[in-house]
Amino acid sequence: MTGSRGPTIDRTNALAVHGAYLGMFVAVLSQTVLATTLPNIIEEIGGFEHYAWVFTVYGLAVTVTMPIAGQITDARGRSPVFVLGATLFMLGGGLCAASHDLVELMVGRGIQGLGAGAMLVIAMVTVGDLIPARDRARWHALAGANFVVAALLGPLIGGLLSEHGHWRLTFIVPLPLCLLALSMAYPRLRRLHRPHRDYGPDYVGAALLAVALTAALIALSSTGDQSDNLSRLTAPSLVLMTLGFISFVVRETSTQNPLVPPGLLFLRQLIFPNAASFFVGAALFSAMMLLPLLWQAVLSASAAGSAFVLVPMMGALFAGTSASGLYVSRTGDYRLVLGLGPPIASLGFLGMAFVDPATSVVFIATVSAVGGFGIGTLLQTLLALVQDAAPRDYLGVATSSTQFSRQLGGAVGVTLVGALLNHGLGPVDLAALSGPNALGVTNSELAKSLAHASQPVSLVISALAALTIIGLLGRNTGDSQGFDNK
Repeated sequence: MTGSRGPTIDRTNALAVHGAYLGMFVAVLSQTVLATTLPNIIEEIGGFEHYAWVFTVYGLAVTVTMPIAGQITDARGRSPVFVLGATLFMLGGGLCAASHDLVELMVGRGIQGLGAGAMLVIAMVTVGDLIPARDRARWHALAGANFVVAALLGPLIGGLLSEHGHWRLTFIVPLPLCLLALSMAYPRLRRLHRPHRDYGPDYVGAALLAVALTAALIALSSTGDQSDNLSRLTAPSLVLMTLGFISFVVRETSTQNPLVPPGLLFLRQLIFPNAASFFVGAALFSAMMLLPLLWQAVLSASAAGSAFVLVPMMGALFAGTSASGLYVSRTGDYRLVLGLGPPIASLGFLGMAFVDPATSVVFIATVSAVGGFGIGTLLQTLLALVQDAAPRDYLGVATSSTQFSRQLGGAVGVTLVGALLNHGLGPVDLAALSGPNALGVTNSELAKSLAHASQPVSLVISALAALTIIGLLGRNTGDSQGFDNK
């Protein structure tokens, strides 16, 4: 039986948490590094028509892995999950670095995403294991800063390595960091007490969810394809998606250990904030994919230069997160933040619709910063709203559901944006962009076509940001006393 004071922060515990945070840093870094690297990859190996899927595969793998990794770590311990996650991440990174076409790259990214999802889960739960409750707020703030710094450095590192080295280095550089994270965290994590469980993780539920989500994303992507190669998959994908989701719901309502307790799914105070988190992820990751592409293909800038177009957005995102956290902690008022953040973000991303080959750097920096600030105000606010409403016994599941919703939104958002971009370009322009060295020889007419195709995409991103206003519906005077896991 543990004492009331909880674990003490000694040097070993702190080192283990920092190691887990380093794993999270690497996972987030690898999610954002391709924002500026991928145009160079497409330039060398081709495959523009599958541009969005390189992002989608990683995000989908992270999304599906997180709930099952949470169950495994409760049943089998922290260290096996962390070791497996780091190993998969390094294996996927090696495959990406050795890839010769976009299909090989997507396979490697999928394996990387499986490992990243496991490392993200360990980073979240390790604080609860090793840090006393009175000190956790400070460590959670450190985790938030860690996320923002990784998201900011990813595009910068990707752009610099692509410009002055080679894009394959972006997959090699994180590998030693994974080994360092393992060496820091594993010695302490393997000594943690593992609670007894009479039942194991719900692998069947996770597999059904993966099938349903993959089919849904294929159906969404195929709607923007103007050839017969992918469009003929729309109907079968919709059927598979429907069967997958029905089977998943049946499984989760009948199994002893569901991925998400059914009672939690119908708690109003969680449904609406998680729906808002879905739209936050969709808007944020879609904008991070589109901005560097506009910068390089429309404005003919370098990869290193395109990295800096994301700096204002990510810097403003950090400012928005800090400002909203300070305001809510002092006043306890969520409504002002949840009411102002969505229109600010929507207005900023709306500005991307006006980008053309004559657009100034100042304009792009301004609109991306406004959008980033609006999204930043919502990130931690929605998480705090969920944690306030969740039953104490299900705090971990509720917290991970917010991260799950955000990652799922990102996967859906970039798939939707990719489909719209392909549809807007048309077969002639798409063929011109799909071969090796295409982006390197983008002419003025092709740049105008890309700018024109990006206009409806920007409007969609703006609309996704506006839909985060739904988070307001989750804030009421009720509590979670009516929760029942049945």
